[in-house]
Amino acid sequence: MQSIPPALLEHPFTRATAATYGITPRMLEGRRFRRLLKDAYVATPVPLTHEVRCRAARLAIPHGVLSHASATVVKGLPLGIVEPEPVKPHVTTPLGCSTADRRGLINHVELLPAWQITTSRLGPVTTAARTFLDRSAEQSLEDLVALGDAALNRKLATKDDLETVLEWGAGRRGVVNARRALRLLDGRAESAMESRARLILVLAGLEWPEVNTDVHDADGEWLARGDLVYRKARLIIEYDGRIHLSEARRRADLRRRNLLTAEGWTVLYVTADDILRHPERFLAMVENLLAG
Repeated sequence: MQSIPPALLEHPFTRATAATYGITPRMLEGRRFRRLLKDAYVATPVPLTHEVRCRAARLAIPHGVLSHASATVVKGLPLGIVEPEPVKPHVTTPLGCSTADRRGLINHVELLPAWQITTSRLGPVTTAARTFLDRSAEQSLEDLVALGDAALNRKLATKDDLETVLEWGAGRRGVVNARRALRLLDGRAESAMESRARLILVLAGLEWPEVNTDVHDADGEWLARGDLVYRKARLIIEYDGRIHLSEARRRADLRRRNLLTAEGWTVLYVTADDILRHPERFLAMVENLLAG
């Protein structure tokens, strides 16, 4: 039996590409290969990741642009907190372009100006700003803020970019959610959980905390960098998502906390459980500390 050429063990390929390596259509229908989309195949040993499926979509619909959840994954932006990585790739096909076979993917036929398209390792993809608009019809306010914060933090978009796309998309489904999220974005946030923690506080009417900012002692010496800081109340809120800490790191954290305490700071550590399951308890703790 003819072995699978190494070049076909990397990415999806078309029948024409397979033919150049001596792979016949009949062989493609065997157990050694999988048909993902129309004229898009992959060798069976290749793991079916979302990236592989997106590459197959680019072969099946060359004029398509990766968008929505697929653009989110490709750009490394956060999906919704309970949203799994999509199985089917999302592709936006500009109006007027025909798509003969849409099985195996989710095709959005919409207006897509050139200025809302950028490049990626997988080919054309919607810009972060257009992705923010597209996802606004699919995501909660909290998830959309986390996505927008990440886009700003990684400099994939500016607030002006987001505002421009939202003006262009006026009247589209989700744009009201997007405009509300835009007012709540802070590009200094470095994780989705930081974004969600800040949102709990701000939506409850509390003052907007400083985000990922430095704290110094009375002599101006650096003490720490806090996730969320209420400077007047000398309160630092830290999101703790770490599962395993080295002994050296644990001791360093304790020393830092002792130094902050000696300078009159209170450090409140919160976890995903506090933010996702008991936000009212988290809010009450912060309100009590601010009042005290």
